[in-house]
Order: sequence, then structure tokens, then C-alpha cells
Amino acid sequence: MDNSSAIKYWGIESIQVPYIDPTRENSKHMYVVDFYFVCKDKETGKDIRFLAEVKPYAQTIKPVRGKKKEMTFIREAVLYVQNVSKWKAAKQYAERHGFKFIVITEKDISKIN
Repeated sequence: MDNSSAIKYWGIESIQVPYIDPTRENSKHMYVVDFYFVCKDKETGKDIRFLAEVKPYAQTIKPVRGKKKEMTFIREAVLYVQNVSKWKAAKQYAERHGFKFIVITEKDISKIN
């Protein structure tokens, strides 16, 4: 981010979003978004504000049982449900505050290089 002329501002773990965790009896929790950044739109010249989460691709898709041990599958399923809940809350927060919410995986990063 520091080395990109397209990035005007950025910060790490500075925005907290409340969310409901359905895996813990619908209790309230705080989700700390990995980072935010502001860049200039090439076409319009206007600032675009992003909230971004960085995750392994495997954590962004619904897990499949396959030949996994039951406990492994359960852990992956719980993590997936928690992530989806966090991202839904982050997207709503982003829309209310003029951001776009994105999840970045290793597949996205490989496109940049």
C-alpha cells in the first residue's frame, strides 16, 4: 500500500463492526476488519473507499465434508458461518458509511503480480 501511487490512505485493523454470531447463540461480537484504503477511480477521478478482509480462499467457500474427519469438517463449517456473518455485517456497515467491502484471497493477489 505504501508503494502504490493509486493508494491515498490506508490503515490496519482500525474499524470495528458489530455482528451477530449464529454459532454462539446469536450473541453480539465485534469484528475488526483487516484494513481500509482509499484510492482514486481512474475514470472519474473520485475517491473510492474500501474495507478489506484478507482470507485464504478455502475459508471463503462453503466447506464440503468429503473424506475429512468429522471434527475438521465441523470446525471448517463453524468458521465459514462466522465469516459469512461478519462479512454480511461489514457489507452493511460499508454501505452505510460510504465504503465498498471486499474479501481478498491468494487468488486475487496472484492477479496483481
